[in-house]
Amino acid sequence: MKYLKFVFFVVIITFFTSCIKKPKEYIPTNKLEKLKKNDSLMNSIIDLRIHFDKMYKDFDSSKEFQKFISVATIDDLIYLTDCDIPLVRCFAFKGLLVKEYPKIKEIVLKHSNDVEIIKRQYYDIEITTNVFDYMLNELHPMAKTKFKLSRKEYDNYLLCKKK
Repeated sequence: MKYLKFVFFVVIITFFTSCIKKPKEYIPTNKLEKLKKNDSLMNSIIDLRIHFDKMYKDFDSSKEFQKFISVATIDDLIYLTDCDIPLVRCFAFKGLLVKEYPKIKEIVLKHSNDVEIIKRQYYDIEITTNVFDYMLNELHPMAKTKFKLSRKEYDNYLLCKKK
């Protein structure tokens, strides 16, 4: 009898936990191939991807990244934040941050369920993180950017991630 109650209890718990609504995963909508018409932009993206297979600590001061943001327009960078390649999404986001795009926080919020993994390199340590965490950390309250979040905003974005 105890065994039957236990099995019934497990079935009920399994049913209720399976009914909990899971957050939708972010699905990129843009393909990199659509930018083939813009040779200089494609070449700068290729240079970035050749030199940076992961996010390095000071990649944004590299000549490849500087070339990328000088060639890319704001519209190109916004398009690339929805690219199917997670590393390119991060490069584009950093480009928007460097170009001081005023709606940068909306892009972070749009990516709150972007869980694709990228690798970051800090000196000899390699860290894996997801795209949303990268974007959020770029706007950390201690970041040296015009668009850094307040501590309250930062905590609210973290709550968005958990939902």
